[in-house]
Amino acid sequence: MSLRLVLPTLALFVAPITPVNAQQYPSHTSVYVNDYAEIIDPAAEQRIIGLLQELRADKGVETTVLTIKSRDDYDYSASIEQFATGLFNDWGVGDSTLNNGILVLVVRGDREMRIELGRGLNRDFDWVAQNVIDDHFLPAFRQDRYSEGIEAGVNATVQNIALPFADGLPPQKRSFADRFAEYRLPALFILAFSALVALSQRQRLGDKSYAFRRCPTCRHRGLKRTRDIELAATKTSEGKGLRHTRCRNCDYSEDHSYTIPMVRTKSSSGGGSFGGGSSSGGGASGRW
Repeated sequence: MSLRLVLPTLALFVAPITPVNAQQYPSHTSVYVNDYAEIIDPAAEQRIIGLLQELRADKGVETTVLTIKSRDDYDYSASIEQFATGLFNDWGVGDSTLNNGILVLVVRGDREMRIELGRGLNRDFDWVAQNVIDDHFLPAFRQDRYSEGIEAGVNATVQNIALPFADGLPPQKRSFADRFAEYRLPALFILAFSALVALSQRQRLGDKSYAFRRCPTCRHRGLKRTRDIELAATKTSEGKGLRHTRCRNCDYSEDHSYTIPMVRTKSSSGGGSFGGGSSSGGGASGRW
């Protein structure tokens, strides 16, 4: 089993912290592109929308693109994999019978992304999604060329995942390097898992992934994050919150104000609704 497909499983052993009264997932105003991080050029966004409209009309495949600034602005999940699956199912991307939806999620501030696939797609498409991320999204993202990378990546997603699946074609074959890695990396997974278990015995799982980050003062692991909602968001105005970070080993503390996005409602421009599809966690992730 490849480490790239096993890493999301590790995150399941870390319990998430749920911010009180936080909006769990962003709402969508379009079934095609929701650029809340404002990193897609208007011309590129229109080209992407046109491509996804054509894909939906001709093949019945719902593919949607979402950019956000940080997962911290919403109900924080232990991993982007959990967040993407929950978001996918909350929106209901894809046909409810075929479960053929595709979500492209880019989190600019956290420097991570995910292609989440509907449960109807063969899990071999996970490898294709990983190649699309590595070859088309991440090279541009590492140079802060987000609009270019998203457009190229969405085109590759359509060509290598959406169209073959719609036409009943099998996923492209994995490379020799991928097949070799599948057999050589389980030992690394076991080692990493053992280290995680040993560390978890000393720290509360409830501190989620922040418990494994080093304190900037004492350099020990054991940060804990909580947050207070100072002003709840509404449909017409943003809210305000205060995020607290504390070290369990020293006196380090930091308070950071953040903005809670408005509670969004669907619009008629590029809006509409999804088909009620769901995901079982298939797909791939990338970080830069």
